[in-house]
Amino acid sequence: ALDPTDPEAHLSLGTVRFEAGQADESLMHFERAIALESSNAKAHANRATVLLNLGRIDDARQGFERALALDPAMEAAREGLREANAERGKAAASDRIGPRA
Repeated sequence: ALDPTDPEAHLSLGTVRFEAGQADESLMHFERAIALESSNAKAHANRATVLLNLGRIDDARQGFERALALDPAMEAAREGLREANAERGKAAASDRIGPRA
């Protein structure tokens, strides 16, 4: 049975839900893991990955930055932040170009 107070259990469930395409449920589990253990860099990075997939770029950037603050060597968070910054750049460029006629 799932121990609702175990952040690792929520990390595992969040990963399973994300891989199954259930982003909202995945996000809930990663947020619960963070609530239980706010210093868990992996939980912050995983949550940020889900947010990025949901198009919440600024929230994702903040999550990756938090993960890196907790674990500066976490390559997955560094890569996620690069991807989020690239997406943000695309969105900004699209806004500058404006709608096509």
